[in-house]
Amino acid sequence: METRRWYCQLNGKMRRRVVTEPGPAGDRQAIVECLSLAYGAEKPVMLTPEETLALPAALAIAALLLVVCQTVGPRLRPLLATAGSG
Repeated sequence: METRRWYCQLNGKMRRRVVTEPGPAGDRQAIVECLSLAYGAEKPVMLTPEETLALPAALAIAALLLVVCQTVGPRLRPLLATAGSG
């Protein structure tokens, strides 16, 4: 299996090598691993390509839910106010 090597330089002094698969999935793996090291992990977080794809999908779903709540919320307030007064 072909691999790609990345080097994460943290705080201008520490340098770590990260080995991932080639392609977009490997790029996402390297980003998550370097971010985990940057935020204080002793060892990089090693995610599978499927797990690294789930993170952007979860963020997109959360953003969509936020937009739906902001759109529907103002329209439901008058209905809930009239239902509570009766």
